Amino acid sequence: SSRIIKELLRKKIGFTGLVITDDIQMKGLAEISNPYEAGLRSLKAGADIVMMTWSFKDQAKAIEHVKQAVLNGDFPMVELNEKVSRILAVKKFLQSKHSLQGAIGSSKIVALSTKKLREIESRILDFNIKMATRRSQETGDRVPAAVLEKAINIKTPICIFSSTNEFINSFKKSNLPTSFTRTTASTKPQALIDSIIKNDCSYWLYTIYGPKTAAILKTLPRAVAKKILIINLSAPSLITDSTKFLNVVNLYFPHPEAGKKVAENLQALASPELTDPLPAKPDDIQTGQEL
Repeated sequence: SSRIIKELLRKKIGFTGLVITDDIQMKGLAEISNPYEAGLRSLKAGADIVMMTWSFKDQAKAIEHVKQAVLNGDFPMVELNEKVSRILAVKKFLQSKHSLQGAIGSSKIVALSTKKLREIESRILDFNIKMATRRSQETGDRVPAAVLEKAINIKTPICIFSSTNEFINSFKKSNLPTSFTRTTASTKPQALIDSIIKNDCSYWLYTIYGPKTAAILKTLPRAVAKKILIINLSAPSLITDSTKFLNVVNLYFPHPEAGKKVAENLQALASPELTDPLPAKPDDIQTGQEL
C-alpha cells in the first residue's frame, strides 16, 4: 500500500528508516499474485527490501523482473536509488556500532546477534512455554528438573526424535536420562512406530522444524501418535489435528535453550488435557504485546 508506506509512514510520520516486507512467498499472497509481480509491487509501494526466503530461482526471476521494469520505465531509477541509499545508511550505522560486521568470513554467521536480542528471544521462549502449560498459567511456577527426576524412573529414558542436535543437547542440560533418534526428510513413519514399540521410555518427544519433519507424522496411527509429545519449533499450522497426539507444544522458533525449558516443564507439557487452548489473562496479553 503506497498510501500507508509513502503517505502515512514517510510523509506524515516522518519515518526515514528501512521498510521490509514479510515473506511474499507465503501461501496467503501466492493465492492472489506470483512472487515476481508481488516483489515489484512492493517496491513501487515504498518497500526498501523484499523478503523471499523459499526459492533462489524465484529470487533470481524477481530481480530480473525488477530490472526489466527499470529498463522499460515502469519503475523509476530515482526510486531504486533512494532505497539503495537507505540500505547503505543502515549498513554504515551497523558497521560503526559493530566493528566485526564488515569482516565476517564465516558462512555460519547468518544474522546480527546482540545480548539484547538474545534476552528478548529468551523472554519470548519463556512466554511460549508459559502459555503452553496450565500450571504456569495458574501459578507462574515451573516443574524443576530436580523434582522431575524424582517423579520419573531414572532408568527409563526420555526418547527424543529430532532432526538436529541442538534440541537434544539443550535437553541434556536437565540431567534427565535421554535417548536420541535422528530424523531426516526421508524418515518413514514406520521407523517411529518400531521405535515406540521396541523401546521402554518415560516419554516420547518429537521435534518439528518445518514441513518435512511435520509430514512424517501425518500417517501415524492415532494409537501411536497419542503417545508422542510434539515440540513444534515452527508454524502451528503444520499440525492440523493436535488431539491426535499426547500434546502439541507450539514454541514457534528453534531457540537454543528450548530443550532445557521443555525438560523443566515436561510433566505439565505432557498432560493430555492441555490440548484445549486456554484463554489468556489480561497480564498475559500485556506481556505478549510487550514482547
